[in-house]
Amino acid sequence: MQQKTKEERKMNITNIKLNGKYQPQLDMANRLGYEYEPNLPRAMSRHLESFSLSEIDALVKCGNSLSFVQAYAGMGWVLAATNNKFRQKYYPRSSYEEAISKGSAFLQLMAVKESLVGITAEEVAGVVACGLTDLLVAPRLEYAVETCGMGGDRGWGTKAVKTINASTLSAVVMASLGITALKHGSYGNTTRIGSTDVPVCFGANICSNSRQQIADLIAKVGFWYSDAHAVKTLHYLSHLLMIETINHIVGPMTTPISADTQLYKVMGVNHFVHPQVIAQAYALLHREGLLNVGRATIVCGLSASRQISRAQINNPRVVKDLAFLDEVSPHSTLLSVAEGGRFLGNFVVDTADFGVTVRESKIQVPNSTEALMEANRQAITGENKDLADYLAANAGLALWTYYRGDLEFSHLPEYVRQCQEAIYSGRAYAKLMEYVEATRREKINMFV
Repeated sequence: MQQKTKEERKMNITNIKLNGKYQPQLDMANRLGYEYEPNLPRAMSRHLESFSLSEIDALVKCGNSLSFVQAYAGMGWVLAATNNKFRQKYYPRSSYEEAISKGSAFLQLMAVKESLVGITAEEVAGVVACGLTDLLVAPRLEYAVETCGMGGDRGWGTKAVKTINASTLSAVVMASLGITALKHGSYGNTTRIGSTDVPVCFGANICSNSRQQIADLIAKVGFWYSDAHAVKTLHYLSHLLMIETINHIVGPMTTPISADTQLYKVMGVNHFVHPQVIAQAYALLHREGLLNVGRATIVCGLSASRQISRAQINNPRVVKDLAFLDEVSPHSTLLSVAEGGRFLGNFVVDTADFGVTVRESKIQVPNSTEALMEANRQAITGENKDLADYLAANAGLALWTYYRGDLEFSHLPEYVRQCQEAIYSGRAYAKLMEYVEATRREKINMFV
């Protein structure tokens, strides 16, 4: 094997610069990039050459949806724009400027299609499959539970009111139960406290120096928070464009784990996409051998504006009108479930199915850094019963996913009870502090 030159080893993984709060993540991405080599199987690399961007553009603008291969080929231009090693290996005759132009065009094309027509499971699976190639680190584990949300949900119709970071804290609760848990996310768009802000504000250092350091952290604590900008580059192009793209789908679905790690996934969606589309995409990715899906539960929290019938849960227009949270709703929640390569169906659960009382007014939190972090602290410590029980409901759904609970949800209250016990006993908060200490950062005084 030909040895790399010092210059090749030190080449930055991306040409795109991120400033301010993203700088530590960019530095981590460049460090991980030294060890990274894109390695597509020949069958997958052929996908990149199968269709030109002009062909893809014409298909969509003529009212067609893309196939898995076509979506994969289009996403290749995004990676060519953001990932220098990917571009040099698979687009050796293309300049950085050409990749930026074509990658931007594809992202905008798909964002418009999602907004006006809708995006299909094959399209989602195709862009995600290509996006997985961008992972700069992918720990190989026996299994992992991962909780995440798209963000950007309607919420309560105002940016002034949000709720706790349920998916981030749920992953910590899972880890406190002895289950290997991951949380993948980034800074918030509409909230003062996004996923990344939570561990940082509790005092953790989310940026690692090497793959080995990440592996050691997971082995020691059983929990790892990964920021999207630190472990892949595909999000960087959106920072140049400063417009809505489809990264709210691609990002949460490109969890940094190996293809053979059995994944138990809980993912919240917003009103832009029906949860069934995401669940079916996970089943397709499993069939393609690109992910090992133990179970994927896709969550869409519904409003109380009107009851949804069993016949309406498959209707994208009805669901879009009612979707307001990318997590468990205090009213009813639509779940789309996939297991392995099979889509199991759509299901609606009410708050009563969780065995807890969730009062909508009691989980609303002012959208300020101080108020949201204090609410997160009160939830994970059990100090505020309403917030703690709401957290337990979300975490209980993750536990149901991990144990592949029955589709009548008869055991869901027991899973929620186990999560309540972890919270109220102090185990969940202790696990969070164990993670903070393991990342070698002092806790911030205001949250001690």
